[in-house]
Amino acid sequence: MKLIARVLFAVVAASSFVAPAFADVRPPPLARPQEKTPAAAKLWVMAAKNAMETGDLEHAAKLCDPRGFKDNLVGGSGNPVESLFTQGHRKGWHLVASYDDTRKLRGTLGVILRTTVVDNESGKTLDEVWVLLIKTTDAEGTTGWLALGAGEKLAQVDALAARFLANKPLAPEPETPAE
Repeated sequence: MKLIARVLFAVVAASSFVAPAFADVRPPPLARPQEKTPAAAKLWVMAAKNAMETGDLEHAAKLCDPRGFKDNLVGGSGNPVESLFTQGHRKGWHLVASYDDTRKLRGTLGVILRTTVVDNESGKTLDEVWVLLIKTTDAEGTTGWLALGAGEKLAQVDALAARFLANKPLAPEPETPAE
């Protein structure tokens, strides 16, 4: 009788505890880093790779804001975006984005992509370039993403993004030579 009472007590006690459902004990899913990067920005990277491989500067110009295509808006670590495409074609490399490090600008106004310069033949990483893509809307209302500037120093690309967001002149401040 005592054994039955103990077993009955154990069953009742165990059934009174509410066990969490399986889904409740799993950690919440982590946001994938790629989700920080808009799909259109990813398409820009693929189109840029194609333009670099083919050397199609006309196509490259369509991927860039005209203000940054011919002019270096970044500063000392940057070049006109046109040179990014011409060097990529001439030297045989392309850009590969690291979507883990995408930095958004005020919601959907733009992104700064961390890219690596990768050799076409060997696949070896040669350098790192930060690319500022801005969201634009044309006269027909179609939105697109264009490269405004690119450079090796994130601080300089960030400064360009800040000038863009503040609606200030985009040209960088002249660098003062080290004494």
